[in-house]
This record gives sequence, structure tokens and C-alpha cells, in this order.
Amino acid sequence: MSDNHPPLGPPSSRKELEPAPGAIHELAERTVDFVRHAVRGKRGGIVLDYRPETLPVLDHYLRSVPKEQPATVALIAAAAGSYFGEVARRALSGEWEQTSDPPESWTLVLPGGLRIVPGALAQSAIRQEEDEACYDVPDEDREAVEDALEGREVPEDEYYSLAGRLEVLQLIADVLATLRERGQPEDDPTGGG
Repeated sequence: MSDNHPPLGPPSSRKELEPAPGAIHELAERTVDFVRHAVRGKRGGIVLDYRPETLPVLDHYLRSVPKEQPATVALIAAAAGSYFGEVARRALSGEWEQTSDPPESWTLVLPGGLRIVPGALAQSAIRQEEDEACYDVPDEDREAVEDALEGREVPEDEYYSLAGRLEVLQLIADVLATLRERGQPEDDPTGGG
């Protein structure tokens, strides 16, 4: 994590993060390379640097992935999911788990028991449709999170974007942090209560 870009999560959740597991780091760096080569500017490719502000560039790239090529979608979703997961982990202070599973099923656990599957979110961004459950919150917090999200209008072209998803994850993390501050017991890391 760069000293120039502190985490965006609630102050109580900010801590020095462990480096990403090797396989996740390697896949995330593939995304940096894919985008650098695909989105060329006047001075060469655009470089993704793991800041939330780079997600619209990644979203632009993902819209160009051929949806009718499942192997390409799977490869790019695994790599882009790793990059997105690293952006979310750094912004919201999370931890990876299940790194021995296939990349599209890796889970990132964020403060308050919020769990996301970044590979599934990236696949949704490519296909512009929900594939499966991409995130989960502890059962006892579900109603408060649903209330916070209710009525939130999202333009159709942003609904599946990773930039938009990070905004929603930030909102959910804020709701969960508020619930914890009000004295609800902290969940176990699995979100089981």
C-alpha cells in the first residue's frame, strides 16, 4: 500500500495490510498489463495503480472483452477480479481467503463480515448481467444493509461497473461499521455471527 494513498475505510478499520497472496498479485498485475496494452494514450498505455480512481479505466477495458468467448471471459474475469479485489482490499482493509480455489471463486473478507467474490463481480461487469451471489453480509445485518441500499438509483450503464460496485461496497462497509459502533457484537470472519 502506498503512503500517498491511505485506505478509504472507516478510521477504526485502517491498518497496515499484508501483501496480497502471490497468485492474486500475479493475476492483478496481468490486468495492469492487459489494460496498458489495450488502452493506449499519447505517451503509451494507461497504467492501473490500484487506486479506486483507476476502476473506470478497467470498466472501459472490460466492456471490450468478447462475451461470446467463454475462455477469454474466464481468464480476464479472474485477472480483473484479482485487481478489483486488491483495490477493494486496500480501500476498505480486507483479507483474502480460499486462495487454493480457482481464481473466480476467491473470497475477500472486508470489515464487519462483508464478503465479496471479486472474480464473480468482474464476470458480471464483462457480461453485464448477474452470474451468482457476488457479495454477502452477516444475516443479522442484512435488513439494515438492504434498507441503506433501498431506493438507490443507479444508471443502467453503471450498474455492473466495478467503480460503481466499489461505491456500493463502501456504503455497505459504512453501514456495518455504524452497526458495530452502536454496540452490536463483532462477527466472526466467516460472517456466521
